[in-house]
Amino acid sequence: MGSQRRVDPSDVVILDALRGGGGGFVSGAALAEELGISRAAVGKRVGLLRDQGWEIEAVPRLGYRLVDEPDNLHPLVIEAGLSTRWLGRDYRYRESVGSTNEALARLAMTEALSAGTVLVANEQTAGRGRLGRSWVSPRGENLYVSLLLRPPWAPSQIPPVTLAVAVAVARALETFLGDAPVVKWPNDLLGTGGRKLCGILAEMSAELDRLHHIIIGVGVNVNQTRFGRGITATSLAREIRQPVSRAKVLVRVLAALEEWLDLLLEGGDEGRDRLLDEWLLLAEPWLGQPVVVRGANDELTGVAAGIDTSGALLVEADGETHRVLAGDVTLA
Repeated sequence: MGSQRRVDPSDVVILDALRGGGGGFVSGAALAEELGISRAAVGKRVGLLRDQGWEIEAVPRLGYRLVDEPDNLHPLVIEAGLSTRWLGRDYRYRESVGSTNEALARLAMTEALSAGTVLVANEQTAGRGRLGRSWVSPRGENLYVSLLLRPPWAPSQIPPVTLAVAVAVARALETFLGDAPVVKWPNDLLGTGGRKLCGILAEMSAELDRLHHIIIGVGVNVNQTRFGRGITATSLAREIRQPVSRAKVLVRVLAALEEWLDLLLEGGDEGRDRLLDEWLLLAEPWLGQPVVVRGANDELTGVAAGIDTSGALLVEADGETHRVLAGDVTLA
């Protein structure tokens, strides 16, 4: 399962002071006084931060200066840039897991996790997509994140939460791409040439009349540049031809997710309608086009006409409008 990095309170104080220094030096004596420890102990903590990737300059009689922060997903990096109210405030980090969705589901069985708990991994060894497919998840290149929701919905009345996540992530990635990626039903974001940039997997724990929680996994290809044979995929780095900070992507994604999930949770019918309009706008390039929908045991060829208020895909074929709840969609 990998280890969870724990945050030392002294490190939080040191980094906050260095970040607040505006690129200047902060004296070791001032840090020692604030922490109630010796200057030697401050130097030891700074050394440990350096070992974890922080570039900190030390100059005698001047103190310490923060030069650069690492591009990793350590809580000390993420929490410094997090602007959310509830999403990600309980932040769990793992170096390696089989699947972030499975790891978060196991935590939910043993701990009273609050809504908005987020689990992020540096690597997945058994990442999953829809229909049991594998999701290639190399170490240190991409974003693998799962979030836990506890909405007050009956299992039979769950609104289109996956669509809200798709809209949120698309708008977040637009910040880095310049243009929003295309949203493809039910759970993909596409880059140039229809190559897959992001996938979403929502899983529910419920009884007949009671929803325990929803876990939503989001995988974003950030800095991966090589993909296996037969995989039609892209990444932020390939799209804009330069590396992208995974930490900045995660912070932006969490902020957008909170915004759009709040709209779905609290906005009523008006919020849902706004969400659906936004989704249709992002999906416009392939709507109205001939598509093939492949289900577990059947296949439907027609024209993608849109979605209904529950998020089901509407396909016009043989003079009828078919409502599709699950399946894979490709252009015909």
